[in-house]
Amino acid sequence: MVPGREAAKACTEAVAAASQALAVHDYDDALTYAVMAVQVARLPEERFQAHALRGDALRRLDRPAEASSAYADARRLGAGDKAAALGLRLKELRKLWRREA
Repeated sequence: MVPGREAAKACTEAVAAASQALAVHDYDDALTYAVMAVQVARLPEERFQAHALRGDALRRLDRPAEASSAYADARRLGAGDKAAALGLRLKELRKLWRREA
């Protein structure tokens, strides 16, 4: 278990690394860092962001079922921001809709 301050710092750094990896289209690394962020996230906002990044990486790796699960985790464990939760739901539905078409 990571102590409080170290966990917050580790989460922040893992989220930043996952975001950077997504920006350069390195989706495997983005997924790795997002999972690290999920493991050390303590606050609801941190959990929401970490699961959302995990979903984004999985979606880009063409793993829609796992991405849907990550987005659902983000909505369930998140900070309660309804607009952000709706945005994740729309991403999820858009991906599923494209697969059906």
